[in-house]
Amino acid sequence: MSELRFNMVTGEWVVIATERAARPDSYAKSGKRETPEASPCPFCPGCEKMTPPEVMAYADGLREPDSVGWHLRVVPNKYPAFTPEKGIETKEGMFPKMPARGFHEVIINSPDHWMSLGEMKPEEVERVLRAYKDRILYLRLFDFVKYIQIIVNYGREAGSSIEHAHSQLFAIPMIPSLVRRELTRSRDWKRKTGKCLFCELMREEEKGDRLLLTNQSFVSFLTFAPRYPFESWVLPRDHLSRFEEIEEGDLHLLADLLNRLLNAYFHAFLDPPYNLILHTSPCQRDTQDYYHWHLEILPRLNTWGGFEMASGMIITTALPEEGAEFLRGHL
Repeated sequence: MSELRFNMVTGEWVVIATERAARPDSYAKSGKRETPEASPCPFCPGCEKMTPPEVMAYADGLREPDSVGWHLRVVPNKYPAFTPEKGIETKEGMFPKMPARGFHEVIINSPDHWMSLGEMKPEEVERVLRAYKDRILYLRLFDFVKYIQIIVNYGREAGSSIEHAHSQLFAIPMIPSLVRRELTRSRDWKRKTGKCLFCELMREEEKGDRLLLTNQSFVSFLTFAPRYPFESWVLPRDHLSRFEEIEEGDLHLLADLLNRLLNAYFHAFLDPPYNLILHTSPCQRDTQDYYHWHLEILPRLNTWGGFEMASGMIITTALPEEGAEFLRGHL
């Protein structure tokens, strides 16, 4: 029998359609990757002039900007959704509009065209996470930036238009609605119970069937009410609202856990498409008392249909408890 599960963080109900559930291994995608296109990849070494001028890069020793010899590059998106140009809010009749002021950057995770986060060495994943931290620390200083969203779209089904593995950063002039719901619910939970909702959630999951990986600083688990089959979260054990305040030692531990987790997805589902999402505190709000930064991994193993679009309610066909047992076998 199907059941409804409530997501304590977002306040949304999810349908777990158990009678439609498939075996976990039936979600495996084809592991075949596309062959490189005839035209050069703008993110590969030697093609640095094909991107806008880099704003940050990690390399061994000195190098000329926009030249070879880098381990990681950060460049403005060539076709940005947000730009730093000034503007004013206006109305078109009853409809408000404003310039999409902000920053849209691409973090090229590696010089290797085929190297995904799940295939990297832990120290290479750590480098990517450090770039996230460095860019947030810089961009949060702009007074018009209210929120910084970092994502990875891996695979075309997950929204990637360039195959070379990369991350994207959006520094935007408002707090996204999903994050606002998380902030509101976690603040209300704190007022009601005196405790952090995320800390309570993590303690509950650590002793349950959905647990995946842990270390001294982080806990990962499949979510109780997933939006996609095998959705997992990674939370820091210490109550910390801002990702950019992560300490150096914890950055190393996070990289190791994330690398192992994504590698398990890679082998369990034959290199599946996925979205990796970082949720952290808004730039100009003090949420330390009640919010908790976290990573979300959303494998794109199925497609939403009309019911999801019409109702905003998700139907997923994989039980998280069974999924966790299956995924642990690949860790």
